[in-house]
Amino acid sequence: MVKVMGGMTLMLRVDVGSSGHVVVLSVYSPETAQFFRLRVPTQDEVQPIRLCLESVKFGAQEFVFAVKEMSFPHSVQVIASCPATAETHRVTLKDEAVFKAVERPLVDCMASCTTEVLRHGVVGPNGSGIERYQEMDPGLETGYAPGLRISSYVPVVRVPFGTTEAAVEVYTCERDVDQESSLDTVVRAALTKSAAGAFRLQLQHLGESDTKVFAVQPAASRVGVYSGLVHVGTLKLVVCIVQDENPSSLRVALAHPGTQWNFQLVVVDTTGGSRAPLLQASTQRGNAAAFIGD
Repeated sequence: MVKVMGGMTLMLRVDVGSSGHVVVLSVYSPETAQFFRLRVPTQDEVQPIRLCLESVKFGAQEFVFAVKEMSFPHSVQVIASCPATAETHRVTLKDEAVFKAVERPLVDCMASCTTEVLRHGVVGPNGSGIERYQEMDPGLETGYAPGLRISSYVPVVRVPFGTTEAAVEVYTCERDVDQESSLDTVVRAALTKSAAGAFRLQLQHLGESDTKVFAVQPAASRVGVYSGLVHVGTLKLVVCIVQDENPSSLRVALAHPGTQWNFQLVVVDTTGGSRAPLLQASTQRGNAAAFIGD
Protein backbone atom coordinates (compact mmCIF):
# COMPACT_ATOMS: atom_id res chain seq x y z
CA MET A 1 0.00 0.00 0.00
CA VAL A 2 1.11 3.58 -0.67
CA LYS A 3 0.54 6.30 1.92
CA VAL A 4 1.48 9.97 1.99
CA MET A 5 2.51 11.04 5.50
CA GLY A 6 4.48 14.05 6.63
CA GLY A 7 4.66 15.22 3.03
CA MET A 8 6.49 12.05 2.02
CA THR A 9 5.39 8.99 0.06
CA LEU A 10 5.75 5.73 1.96
CA MET A 11 5.35 2.28 0.47
CA LEU A 12 4.19 -0.04 3.25
CA ARG A 13 3.85 -3.80 3.17
CA VAL A 14 2.64 -6.15 5.91
CA ASP A 15 3.53 -9.84 5.68
CA VAL A 16 2.51 -12.74 7.90
CA GLY A 17 4.78 -15.77 8.13
CA SER A 18 3.52 -19.11 6.83
CA SER A 19 3.09 -20.32 10.41
CA GLY A 20 1.11 -17.20 11.28
CA HIS A 21 3.50 -16.54 14.16
CA VAL A 22 5.58 -13.74 12.62
CA VAL A 23 4.49 -10.31 11.37
CA VAL A 24 6.82 -8.22 9.21
CA LEU A 25 6.34 -4.52 8.44
CA SER A 26 8.39 -3.26 5.49
CA VAL A 27 8.59 0.44 4.62
CA TYR A 28 10.31 2.12 1.67
CA SER A 29 10.70 5.83 0.99
CA PRO A 30 11.20 6.63 -2.73
CA GLU A 31 12.27 10.20 -1.95
CA THR A 32 15.18 9.17 0.26
CA ALA A 33 15.71 5.62 -1.08
CA GLN A 34 15.60 4.35 2.52
CA PHE A 35 14.25 0.97 3.55
CA PHE A 36 13.07 -0.13 7.01
CA ARG A 37 11.86 -3.49 8.27
CA LEU A 38 10.34 -4.49 11.60
CA ARG A 39 10.00 -8.24 12.24
CA VAL A 40 8.04 -9.32 15.31
CA PRO A 41 7.23 -12.85 16.55
CA THR A 42 3.63 -13.41 17.68
CA GLN A 43 1.59 -16.10 19.46
CA ASP A 44 4.69 -17.46 21.20
CA GLU A 45 3.41 -16.98 24.76
CA VAL A 46 0.52 -18.38 26.80
CA GLN A 47 -0.78 -14.81 27.07
CA PRO A 48 0.78 -12.96 24.14
CA ILE A 49 0.91 -9.21 24.66
CA ARG A 50 3.73 -7.02 23.34
CA LEU A 51 4.65 -3.72 21.78
CA CYS A 52 7.57 -3.35 19.41
CA LEU A 53 8.28 0.08 17.94
CA GLU A 54 11.06 2.12 16.40
CA SER A 55 11.42 5.82 15.78
CA VAL A 56 13.08 6.23 12.39
CA LYS A 57 14.12 9.24 10.32
CA PHE A 58 13.60 9.23 6.56
CA GLY A 59 15.61 12.26 5.54
CA ALA A 60 14.70 14.94 8.08
CA GLN A 61 11.22 13.56 8.75
CA GLU A 62 10.64 11.31 11.75
CA PHE A 63 8.23 8.37 11.73
CA VAL A 64 7.18 5.88 14.39
CA PHE A 65 6.51 2.32 13.21
CA ALA A 66 5.03 -0.23 15.60
CA VAL A 67 3.57 -3.71 15.92
CA LYS A 68 1.22 -4.28 18.84
CA GLU A 69 -0.17 -7.69 19.86
CA MET A 70 -3.09 -8.23 22.25
CA SER A 71 -4.02 -11.62 23.71
CA PHE A 72 -7.82 -11.43 24.03
CA PRO A 73 -9.47 -11.11 21.67
CA HIS A 74 -6.30 -11.94 19.80
CA SER A 75 -5.16 -9.32 17.30
CA VAL A 76 -2.03 -7.76 15.87
CA GLN A 77 -2.05 -4.09 14.98
CA VAL A 78 0.53 -2.57 12.63
CA ILE A 79 0.93 1.19 12.97
CA ALA A 80 2.73 3.90 11.00
CA SER A 81 2.72 7.41 12.44
CA CYS A 82 4.24 10.82 11.69
CA PRO A 83 4.51 12.77 14.98
CA ALA A 84 5.08 16.12 13.23
CA THR A 85 1.72 16.01 11.42
CA ALA A 86 -0.18 13.65 13.77
CA GLU A 87 -0.98 11.40 10.79
CA THR A 88 -1.46 7.72 11.62
CA HIS A 89 -2.22 4.66 9.54
CA ARG A 90 -3.28 1.37 11.18
CA VAL A 91 -3.80 -2.15 9.90
CA THR A 92 -5.40 -4.68 12.26
CA LEU A 93 -4.97 -8.42 11.76
CA LYS A 94 -7.47 -10.70 13.52
CA ASP A 95 -7.67 -14.48 13.70
CA GLU A 96 -9.44 -17.29 15.55
CA ALA A 97 -6.63 -17.96 18.04
CA VAL A 98 -7.86 -18.09 21.64
CA PHE A 99 -5.66 -16.94 24.51
CA LYS A 100 -6.37 -16.06 28.12
CA ALA A 101 -6.78 -12.34 28.77
CA VAL A 102 -3.86 -10.64 30.49
CA GLU A 103 -4.56 -9.46 34.03
CA ARG A 104 -4.96 -5.69 34.37
CA PRO A 105 -2.04 -5.22 36.84
CA LEU A 106 0.30 -6.80 34.29
CA VAL A 107 -0.93 -4.50 31.52
CA ASP A 108 -0.53 -1.44 33.76
CA CYS A 109 2.95 -2.57 34.85
CA MET A 110 4.03 -3.03 31.24
CA ALA A 111 2.82 0.46 30.29
CA SER A 112 4.32 2.23 33.32
CA CYS A 113 7.72 0.50 33.08
CA THR A 114 8.04 1.30 29.39
CA THR A 115 7.00 4.93 29.82
CA GLU A 116 9.32 5.49 32.79
CA VAL A 117 12.34 4.02 30.99
CA LEU A 118 11.65 6.23 27.96
CA ARG A 119 11.13 9.37 30.02
CA HIS A 120 13.78 8.89 32.70
CA GLY A 121 16.02 6.05 31.55
CA VAL A 122 15.09 3.93 34.55
CA VAL A 123 12.01 2.53 36.30
CA GLY A 124 10.94 4.64 39.26
CA PRO A 125 8.51 7.51 39.94
CA ASN A 126 9.78 10.76 38.38
CA GLY A 127 13.16 9.21 37.62
CA SER A 128 13.93 8.27 41.24
CA GLY A 129 15.58 5.06 40.04
CA ILE A 130 18.71 6.93 38.91
CA GLU A 131 19.76 7.12 42.56
CA ARG A 132 20.45 3.37 42.35
CA TYR A 133 22.88 3.58 39.41
CA GLN A 134 26.12 1.73 40.15
CA GLU A 135 29.04 1.37 37.75
CA MET A 136 29.95 -2.30 37.22
CA ASP A 137 32.50 -4.21 35.17
CA PRO A 138 31.20 -6.32 32.25
CA GLY A 139 30.83 -10.06 32.72
CA LEU A 140 29.70 -12.10 35.71
CA GLU A 141 28.43 -9.90 38.51
CA THR A 142 31.36 -8.86 40.74
CA GLY A 143 31.38 -10.69 44.05
CA TYR A 144 28.86 -13.16 42.66
CA ALA A 145 27.07 -14.84 45.58
CA PRO A 146 23.50 -15.80 46.58
CA GLY A 147 23.30 -12.67 48.77
CA LEU A 148 23.41 -10.49 45.67
CA ARG A 149 20.11 -11.99 44.54
CA ILE A 150 18.29 -9.39 46.66
CA SER A 151 20.35 -6.39 45.49
CA SER A 152 18.31 -3.45 44.23
CA TYR A 153 21.01 -1.32 42.58
CA VAL A 154 20.95 -0.63 38.84
CA PRO A 155 24.16 -1.89 37.20
CA VAL A 156 25.68 0.47 34.63
CA VAL A 157 28.00 -1.40 32.26
CA ARG A 158 30.12 0.08 29.48
CA VAL A 159 30.95 -1.79 26.26
CA PRO A 160 31.52 -0.74 22.64
CA PHE A 161 28.48 -1.11 20.38
CA GLY A 162 28.74 -2.11 16.73
CA THR A 163 31.18 -4.69 15.38
CA THR A 164 34.07 -5.88 17.53
CA GLU A 165 36.79 -8.47 17.17
CA ALA A 166 35.11 -10.88 19.58
CA ALA A 167 31.81 -11.46 21.36
CA VAL A 168 31.31 -9.82 24.76
CA GLU A 169 29.65 -11.15 27.91
CA VAL A 170 27.99 -7.91 28.89
CA TYR A 171 26.43 -8.87 32.23
CA THR A 172 25.23 -12.00 34.01
CA CYS A 173 23.47 -12.10 37.37
CA GLU A 174 20.74 -13.76 39.43
CA ARG A 175 17.87 -12.07 41.25
CA ASP A 176 15.19 -13.38 43.63
CA VAL A 177 11.77 -12.21 42.44
CA ASP A 178 9.87 -13.12 45.64
CA GLN A 179 11.96 -13.37 48.80
CA GLU A 180 8.89 -14.24 50.89
CA SER A 181 7.94 -17.26 48.81
CA SER A 182 8.77 -20.80 49.92
CA LEU A 183 9.28 -21.67 46.25
CA ASP A 184 12.40 -21.06 44.17
CA THR A 185 11.81 -17.71 42.46
CA VAL A 186 15.35 -16.93 41.32
CA VAL A 187 15.79 -15.66 37.76
CA ARG A 188 19.12 -15.74 35.94
CA ALA A 189 19.64 -12.94 33.41
CA ALA A 190 22.49 -13.01 30.91
CA LEU A 191 23.15 -10.30 28.32
CA THR A 192 25.75 -10.91 25.61
CA LYS A 193 26.84 -9.07 22.47
CA SER A 194 28.04 -10.80 19.33
CA ALA A 195 31.05 -9.66 17.31
CA ALA A 196 28.55 -8.44 14.69
CA GLY A 197 26.96 -6.09 17.24
CA ALA A 198 23.71 -7.93 18.09
CA PHE A 199 22.66 -8.13 21.74
CA ARG A 200 21.07 -11.28 23.16
CA LEU A 201 19.19 -11.37 26.48
CA GLN A 202 18.54 -14.79 28.04
CA LEU A 203 16.20 -15.30 31.00
CA GLN A 204 15.94 -18.53 32.96
CA HIS A 205 14.01 -19.51 36.07
CA LEU A 206 16.54 -21.52 38.06
CA GLY A 207 15.48 -25.13 38.31
CA GLU A 208 13.62 -24.93 35.00
CA SER A 209 15.03 -25.99 31.64
CA ASP A 210 13.12 -23.43 29.58
CA THR A 211 15.06 -20.30 28.54
CA LYS A 212 13.53 -17.19 26.99
CA VAL A 213 15.69 -15.29 24.50
CA PHE A 214 15.38 -11.73 23.15
CA ALA A 215 17.58 -10.44 20.32
CA VAL A 216 18.28 -6.76 19.66
CA GLN A 217 20.30 -5.26 16.79
CA PRO A 218 20.97 -1.59 17.63
CA ALA A 219 20.94 0.91 14.77
CA ALA A 220 22.42 4.40 14.78
CA SER A 221 20.16 7.41 15.38
CA ARG A 222 17.14 5.34 16.36
CA VAL A 223 15.01 4.82 19.43
CA GLY A 224 13.62 1.31 19.66
CA VAL A 225 11.31 -0.30 22.22
CA TYR A 226 10.31 -3.88 23.00
CA SER A 227 7.85 -4.39 25.83
CA GLY A 228 5.86 -7.49 26.66
CA LEU A 229 4.83 -10.21 29.06
CA VAL A 230 6.98 -13.33 29.28
CA HIS A 231 6.52 -16.57 31.19
CA VAL A 232 9.87 -17.57 32.68
CA GLY A 233 9.18 -20.96 34.20
CA THR A 234 6.24 -20.38 36.55
CA LEU A 235 6.90 -16.64 36.82
CA LYS A 236 5.10 -13.95 34.84
CA LEU A 237 7.47 -11.07 34.18
CA VAL A 238 7.20 -7.82 32.28
CA VAL A 239 10.20 -7.28 30.00
CA CYS A 240 11.14 -3.87 28.63
CA ILE A 241 14.14 -3.28 26.36
CA VAL A 242 14.89 0.22 25.07
CA GLN A 243 17.58 1.25 22.62
CA ASP A 244 18.36 4.94 23.05
CA GLU A 245 20.36 7.33 20.90
CA ASN A 246 21.22 10.11 23.35
CA PRO A 247 23.28 8.73 24.93
CA SER A 248 23.76 5.61 22.81
CA SER A 249 22.68 2.89 25.22
CA LEU A 250 20.59 -0.21 25.82
CA ARG A 251 18.29 -0.29 28.84
CA VAL A 252 16.73 -3.49 30.19
CA ALA A 253 14.01 -3.66 32.83
CA LEU A 254 12.28 -6.72 34.31
CA ALA A 255 9.32 -6.35 36.65
CA HIS A 256 6.94 -8.52 38.67
CA PRO A 257 3.86 -6.49 39.66
CA GLY A 258 2.71 -9.03 42.27
CA THR A 259 5.76 -8.37 44.47
CA GLN A 260 6.70 -4.88 43.18
CA TRP A 261 10.10 -6.37 42.27
CA ASN A 262 12.16 -5.06 39.40
CA PHE A 263 15.63 -5.51 37.98
CA GLN A 264 17.31 -3.04 35.65
CA LEU A 265 20.48 -2.89 33.62
CA VAL A 266 21.95 0.03 31.67
CA VAL A 267 24.53 -0.64 28.96
CA VAL A 268 26.32 2.48 27.70
CA ASP A 269 28.11 2.58 24.35
CA THR A 270 31.80 3.47 24.73
CA THR A 271 32.30 4.02 21.00
CA GLY A 272 33.49 7.58 20.51
CA GLY A 273 34.24 8.18 24.20
CA SER A 274 32.74 7.82 27.66
CA ARG A 275 29.20 9.05 28.33
CA ALA A 276 27.09 9.51 31.45
CA PRO A 277 24.14 7.10 31.73
CA LEU A 278 21.68 9.97 32.26
CA LEU A 279 19.29 10.69 29.39
CA GLN A 280 19.84 13.76 27.25
CA ALA A 281 17.14 15.63 25.34
CA SER A 282 15.70 13.58 22.47
CA THR A 283 12.71 14.36 20.28
CA GLN A 284 12.62 10.77 19.07
CA ARG A 285 12.42 9.40 22.59
CA GLY A 286 9.72 11.90 23.51
CA ASN A 287 7.64 10.90 20.49
CA ALA A 288 8.01 7.21 21.34
CA ALA A 289 6.81 7.89 24.91
CA ALA A 290 3.88 9.93 23.61
CA PHE A 291 2.99 7.13 21.21
CA ILE A 292 2.78 4.64 24.09
CA GLY A 293 0.67 7.05 26.11
CA ASP A 294 -1.93 7.40 23.34
